[in-house]
Amino acid sequence: MRTRENKAVSQPDGSGLGQQIVDRAREQFIARGFNTITMDDICAGLHISKKTLYTYFRSKEELFEFALDQTIAGIEAEFDGIIKNTRLGVLERISALMDLEKRGYSCLSRPLLEDIRRYAPAAWERITAAKSHNLKELSVIIDAGIREGLFRPEMDVEMGLNLYEELIRAALSPDFLIRNNYSAAAVNSAILHLFLRAMLTDKGRATARQKGLV
Repeated sequence: MRTRENKAVSQPDGSGLGQQIVDRAREQFIARGFNTITMDDICAGLHISKKTLYTYFRSKEELFEFALDQTIAGIEAEFDGIIKNTRLGVLERISALMDLEKRGYSCLSRPLLEDIRRYAPAAWERITAAKSHNLKELSVIIDAGIREGLFRPEMDVEMGLNLYEELIRAALSPDFLIRNNYSAAAVNSAILHLFLRAMLTDKGRATARQKGLV
């Protein structure tokens, strides 16, 4: 996914203050949501003035967008790195991807989900678009798993990925998660395990069980 054009007044500099601002803001957004956080809160945590903060970001909205884009870009880069790491076996790469997904979705706390639903629906679209991009890359691992006899050869991979994406869109939505009081990380993990079990051959299931994946 292409991240949105950065509108920050000044890029995070070599001293690391710009990145410290982003990291502090991300922590605050995860812990308390978006709406209740103020620029004063972020300044207080870093012991800086609002004047200094505004040399990097003009508004809380801009800071939130930057933090979101940076987080998505980092996850996408790590995802692509795992996909392309042929030194790892198929199930090792799937295990690494599951751990990455868990870390990523753990950022979506209940307060943050509530605020995204109310005040920043476009942010969820960006998260969903990033997930769709990553799903398309999974065919590389699935094809390798079929060749190694780990995954069922009769699978229609394209259809399976499309079904997986639709289920993700339906279940991993702020409305569904909040209504059922589920965490995004738990729902994503349940869906991943469901599809993994459906794909495995007897050989694959035995190997996956040895690795603690099923």
